Amino acid sequence: MLVLQSGKIKIIDHLVHEILGLPCRGHEVKLAQGDSRYDRLLEWREQFSVSEGQSLIKASDVVEKMRQSGAVDDLFKINFLVVMANVLIRSNTNNFVAQSIISFDDDLDNCAKYNWASYLIRSLVITKQRWKRTSSLFYTGPMIFLLLETRKEQMEPEKKTKRDIKVGPAYRSPYVQRNTNIFSHYSRQEIAVYRENIFVCKEQKFLRKVIRTLRPGKKLSYSVIDIWSILMNDRENYKSPDSPMRLYFDIGFSIGPLDEKNSEEAQYQMFKSEMEHFFNRYPNIRFEGSDLLFFPVYANRHFYLVCFNLMKQAFEVIDNIRQGKNAGKYYGPRIRLLVRFFLLANLVKNLKPSYLVMPWQTIQNDTDCGLFLMRHMETYMGDAKTWTSDLKPENYGQTRQLDKIRAKYCHAILASPLNEIRQKILDEAKLLYNKMASERVMSIVIEASKRKGARVHGKKMIKGRVLFDED
Repeated sequence: MLVLQSGKIKIIDHLVHEILGLPCRGHEVKLAQGDSRYDRLLEWREQFSVSEGQSLIKASDVVEKMRQSGAVDDLFKINFLVVMANVLIRSNTNNFVAQSIISFDDDLDNCAKYNWASYLIRSLVITKQRWKRTSSLFYTGPMIFLLLETRKEQMEPEKKTKRDIKVGPAYRSPYVQRNTNIFSHYSRQEIAVYRENIFVCKEQKFLRKVIRTLRPGKKLSYSVIDIWSILMNDRENYKSPDSPMRLYFDIGFSIGPLDEKNSEEAQYQMFKSEMEHFFNRYPNIRFEGSDLLFFPVYANRHFYLVCFNLMKQAFEVIDNIRQGKNAGKYYGPRIRLLVRFFLLANLVKNLKPSYLVMPWQTIQNDTDCGLFLMRHMETYMGDAKTWTSDLKPENYGQTRQLDKIRAKYCHAILASPLNEIRQKILDEAKLLYNKMASERVMSIVIEASKRKGARVHGKKMIKGRVLFDED
């Protein structure tokens, strides 16, 4: 562990490889003991003009021998190994080279097959302990590596990996507002961010055209649902102790594994692959202890939600379109397949599907199905009888409400702390909002000048009569 003023850095093999390029895989470097070690040392020392019994060799002498060498023979390779080890890994407190590396216990052509990064880390530990035990001011460890790594941290602080933040008990409360308030007026930030569109989280990048599908009248891109699942899983860190634990999977589980064009065996293998990929991507998410498992489904250009309700041992289908008696026929094949996959994976018991009926369901609204899906994911707590989504019934202001939710959800995504370019988006959105407000004022003034003396009806912006000089 390297301790700096800015924090601690865990030194691992791959970090050494990144800084110095030393191999970080393969066998552990070992040094020979006994006669074989002594023979190689004598052979190496014979190339230098030193008196009998003299063993101290200067680094400059080793480099000069390398320059004079006309071939890359074993002697040249040993000299290179000595220089490399003294410069990058471990040296003496004087200008004579440390010779321990000459005892490398293998053919020199096999050097690349060894983990030299691990050898450097072991040397770092040994030299530090020795340095602390002596009064010497000279540190003989891998100084170049330490300098380069320290400099890298100073030059690129924005690339540091943030540690996972544990949520304290004070933030895990039933009073924490986890659902998006769809009744509040638009904030300036929400209006401005709604016109921007980019999201980056843990190497996952979602393009401008993806977020643009949140505009009114557009059918959502399934990538928006993937982003929403990321946000929903993060929000579960702030749930109160009495709230059910919800786990959200991404849309990928329904695109390949539930594609009827593939054989059932191929579908199951894709399901297993998606499951492994999901938990590898999000190592902090655990299946154990979950009460509700949400699977967003995209089939026949339509979004709906499948929920494994482990609290009630129920398998629930949640859709904004009321299917009525045709529900079993419409959802049947995919639902049975998903249940079968979970049975094969020993994740749930055999469950029969139920189709939830909600007062805000629609007859034909297929355009906003993705938006309904997001709201269902956000608000369903496992009990349909007490479920409140705040959605209005169809033909009773629902269309206008959904347009408002689009703006709210766009802001929730782009302004999320998980968005790595959040601040950039908010800064640009502020400039955009100010520009739009300025242009709005100018348009009102220009319109007023055309209707001299007329009353200007700018919405809560300019009231009264606006008079202009004749010239």
